Amino acid sequence: MENRSVIAPNVLHALLLVLALACARFTLSELRHRSLTRTRIIAPAGLALLCACIFLFFQIGAQRPAWLLAVALVGGLALGAVRGATMRLEVDHMYERARLPRARGSFMVSLALVLAVLAEIVGAFVGSAALPFRLAAPDVVAACAGILTGRALAITVRWRNAPHVHLSGPYGSRRDGESIPD
Repeated sequence: MENRSVIAPNVLHALLLVLALACARFTLSELRHRSLTRTRIIAPAGLALLCACIFLFFQIGAQRPAWLLAVALVGGLALGAVRGATMRLEVDHMYERARLPRARGSFMVSLALVLAVLAEIVGAFVGSAALPFRLAAPDVVAACAGILTGRALAITVRWRNAPHVHLSGPYGSRRDGESIPD
């Protein structure tokens, strides 16, 4: 009898790919420095957490310890919280929108998430030759989910006390009281 400790390709792989691509799509708006609602800041974290939950099922199916994912998730949460607490945040309280200038990290993290999901999917088709990549993919996804979640939580906490900035004007963003340049 063959011992199958590795999950074969299945429907969950397609779901993982859809979730990871949607996460990357949400973070693309931030990369382009567009103003975002709270939902658009929180959505990538939720999608990444769903990916991490699916990978948890893979971990259990492969009889690997689930604490590896927990360690990666907690480490990512700490990293993301630090990043979210230190990044520049411009909030327009009137329209409930925010812009994160110079924020490219979330897109890079979501790109790493997509690459880890692709490594899992390709590894499922290739077989045992891709086992090292498949063993690392759940930890990478959990770390990415932690980073996006910690960052979104820190931004959401800072949102209320951030100074008001006009994000929808012909001259770009201005703080209250600043004059329009001549």
